Amino acid sequence: MIWHAVYGLILAAVVAAEYVWLRPAARKRLHRVLIAPLRRRARNLRRSLAALDRAATFRPYRGHHTPRRTQP
Repeated sequence: MIWHAVYGLILAAVVAAEYVWLRPAARKRLHRVLIAPLRRRARNLRRSLAALDRAATFRPYRGHHTPRRTQP
Protein backbone atom coordinates (compact mmCIF):
# COMPACT_ATOMS: atom_id res chain seq x y z
CA MET A 1 0.00 0.00 0.00
CA ILE A 2 2.74 2.47 0.91
CA TRP A 3 4.66 1.53 -2.24
CA HIS A 4 1.77 2.77 -4.35
CA ALA A 5 2.08 6.18 -2.72
CA VAL A 6 5.85 6.17 -3.29
CA TYR A 7 5.39 5.24 -6.95
CA GLY A 8 2.75 7.95 -7.29
CA LEU A 9 5.12 10.56 -5.83
CA ILE A 10 7.93 9.43 -8.12
CA LEU A 11 5.63 9.63 -11.13
CA ALA A 12 4.46 13.11 -10.11
CA ALA A 13 8.09 14.22 -9.68
CA VAL A 14 9.01 12.89 -13.15
CA VAL A 15 6.05 14.65 -14.76
CA ALA A 16 6.93 17.90 -12.97
CA ALA A 17 10.58 17.58 -14.03
CA GLU A 18 9.56 17.04 -17.66
CA TYR A 19 7.29 20.08 -17.47
CA VAL A 20 10.09 22.26 -16.11
CA TRP A 21 12.62 20.83 -18.58
CA LEU A 22 10.37 21.37 -21.59
CA ARG A 23 8.97 24.77 -20.63
CA PRO A 24 11.56 27.58 -20.70
CA ALA A 25 9.24 29.97 -18.85
CA ALA A 26 8.76 27.47 -16.02
CA ARG A 27 12.49 26.82 -15.89
CA LYS A 28 13.19 30.57 -15.70
CA ARG A 29 10.61 31.02 -12.92
CA LEU A 30 12.09 28.10 -10.96
CA HIS A 31 15.55 29.63 -11.30
CA ARG A 32 14.32 33.04 -10.14
CA VAL A 33 12.42 31.63 -7.17
CA LEU A 34 14.77 28.90 -5.93
CA ILE A 35 18.26 29.07 -7.36
CA ALA A 36 18.97 32.81 -7.56
CA PRO A 37 18.28 33.52 -3.86
CA LEU A 38 20.51 30.61 -2.84
CA ARG A 39 23.34 31.92 -5.01
CA ARG A 40 22.93 35.43 -3.57
CA ARG A 41 22.99 34.09 -0.03
CA ALA A 42 26.09 31.99 -0.78
CA ARG A 43 27.86 34.98 -2.33
CA ASN A 44 27.03 37.20 0.65
CA LEU A 45 28.29 34.51 3.02
CA ARG A 46 31.55 34.13 1.09
CA ARG A 47 32.08 37.90 1.11
CA SER A 48 31.36 38.11 4.85
CA LEU A 49 33.76 35.28 5.62
CA ALA A 50 36.43 36.90 3.44
CA ALA A 51 35.97 40.21 5.30
CA LEU A 52 36.27 38.44 8.66
CA ASP A 53 39.42 36.67 7.47
CA ARG A 54 40.97 39.98 6.33
CA ALA A 55 40.10 41.61 9.63
CA ALA A 56 41.55 38.71 11.62
CA THR A 57 44.84 38.82 9.70
CA PHE A 58 44.99 42.65 9.44
CA ARG A 59 45.06 42.63 5.64
CA PRO A 60 43.40 45.47 3.70
CA TYR A 61 40.77 44.82 1.05
CA ARG A 62 42.22 44.55 -2.41
CA GLY A 63 39.85 44.24 -5.33
CA HIS A 64 40.62 42.46 -8.57
CA HIS A 65 41.89 45.60 -10.29
CA THR A 66 43.74 47.11 -7.36
CA PRO A 67 47.52 47.24 -7.81
CA ARG A 68 49.53 45.34 -5.24
CA ARG A 69 51.99 48.21 -4.74
CA THR A 70 51.36 51.90 -4.73
CA GLN A 71 53.64 54.32 -6.49
CA PRO A 72 55.79 56.54 -4.24
